[in-house]
Amino acid sequence: LAILGGRDDIVGRTQPRAAIEALKARGAPIALHVFETATHAFDEPDARHPQVRYDAALTRRAQELAGAFLRALPP
Repeated sequence: LAILGGRDDIVGRTQPRAAIEALKARGAPIALHVFETATHAFDEPDARHPQVRYDAALTRRAQELAGAFLRALPP
């Protein structure tokens, strides 16, 4: 599972997407979700970096996606 912030100016969009595509090419079970309004570390309420904005609603959605992804994996 990969959850990316569309406004992540720390990691950016190119590097993670290239890594995800490489994993997919090797058959890894990857699901990609991009939260267009999210910054880097949007799920970190105590983040102090000026380019990071905590988003409680997106954090809950990310947790839901992670749970669903893990439940769908084969045993």
